[in-house]
Amino acid sequence: MKLRTGTSKFGTNKRRETPRRHTVQSGIDFSTLKRLKQLEQEKDVLQQGLSYIEKAKEFYLKQLEKAEEAILLLSKGAPSAVRFYL
Repeated sequence: MKLRTGTSKFGTNKRRETPRRHTVQSGIDFSTLKRLKQLEQEKDVLQQGLSYIEKAKEFYLKQLEKAEEAILLLSKGAPSAVRFYL
């Protein structure tokens, strides 16, 4: 008995009709895993960005505090406060 490609003696081969899914053992397909990895990387970048923003905020708050101290000292008549601030 001679068989054609994609068929068996019982009829057509069903695997040929439906596209094959590339899955890991647990049933999660590779595209889902790839997307999960991309989202985790995006989350890491966003957290790193927040960290930078917090550090910048701390820096600016310290600079504002120094400026306010210089203003206060100058208003009390201490001209050396300007040199201290700069």
